[in-house]
Amino acid sequence: MMRRVRLGLAHRLHRAADMLEGLPPARQPAAVPVAAASPQPQTVLRKVNQSDILGFCGEFAPFDVEGYSKVRLGGANDGGYIFIDDFAEVTSIISCGISNDVSCDLDFANLGKEVLQFDHTVPAPPINHPNFRFHKQAIDPDREIPGSIPLSEVVRQHNAKAPGTHNLLLKIDIEGSEWSTFAKFPANELRQFRQIACEFHWSSKLADPAYFSLCQSAIETIRQGFFPVHLHANNFVGFATVAGVSMPDVFEVTFVNNDLYRRGQRQQASPAEIDAPNNIDMPDLYLGSPFLIGSK
Repeated sequence: MMRRVRLGLAHRLHRAADMLEGLPPARQPAAVPVAAASPQPQTVLRKVNQSDILGFCGEFAPFDVEGYSKVRLGGANDGGYIFIDDFAEVTSIISCGISNDVSCDLDFANLGKEVLQFDHTVPAPPINHPNFRFHKQAIDPDREIPGSIPLSEVVRQHNAKAPGTHNLLLKIDIEGSEWSTFAKFPANELRQFRQIACEFHWSSKLADPAYFSLCQSAIETIRQGFFPVHLHANNFVGFATVAGVSMPDVFEVTFVNNDLYRRGQRQQASPAEIDAPNNIDMPDLYLGSPFLIGSK
């Protein structure tokens, strides 16, 4: 009895399967068309021409400062920087990229200034001073370097502890990262510095439109609140030729705050009497045009 019931059930299942095979396939719901994403417009950077490079160089054309002279702090050669001799209102120095030479920082520390040092490539400054505040951190606006900090954040943290205006001085030599640092620094916050001394790197890359755009943005940010007062080429590298224009691949510039100083005549020579070659074994690099040295 049980075997016959099982056989009957199996027979009925087979018949049901045969009937299903004869039916047309079930209709699938129609797919809802998905609109294709609109292509995002891409910025096309044009080729960098000679006029661009000449205009760029002109942004660094230095002036004297009415009522003030220049002074050299730091080493006699590489490691020395030129400033306007006006430090009475400066409370703190932000020194970015110290490597193995803190001679300039030491001169500031001996003037009683707090020196905030930032460099991720060394474990500590080569010498100590009670006014040094060393941070083993890179200055990086995008925080791509582990443990890094944007310069703008350094300024904000300092102001939170010691609020004030125009009481900071910046010395920066960070091997090419200075361009993105300034390009991404809010111009109104940059005005808190009285003076900025910066070594700019790799002019030879300015023919690249993206790199030129970054560098142009950086100098435009600086020039909104500052004007250049000193220019000197680093002779460790030499000249680069970009769009037919010869310019130093690495050069040092000092800027002062528009709100605090008035420009005089243009710097008449570079190197100037106060300058010294970075590389003591090589002659200094002479600058004239396109930096408008000596022009009216």
